[in-house]
Amino acid sequence: MYKNLAQTNASQIAEYAQNLLAGSQKDTASLLANLMLWYMNGYDVLNDTQKQSLSTSQGNATKTQSGGSSSNDSSGIYRMLQAITQMAMMAEGM
Repeated sequence: MYKNLAQTNASQIAEYAQNLLAGSQKDTASLLANLMLWYMNGYDVLNDTQKQSLSTSQGNATKTQSGGSSSNDSSGIYRMLQAITQMAMMAEGM
């Protein structure tokens, strides 16, 4: 009778431990899969942002002609920098 009870208890404990381990492995695998998915989504976002930035930079690039003068884009950038500097000085004075 004692032997039967001991075997039943050992069997139940082993089954519980096995189920717990299986559940833990499943949860861990699910967590890792979610983390990998989030990582890949983040990578895709950064990659897309980089592509857009590169495309924008290529579109904004100035093309110089050999022997010619530079384009008027530099005067626009100069005015923009002046405006930014003025705004920064006004904000500092507040």
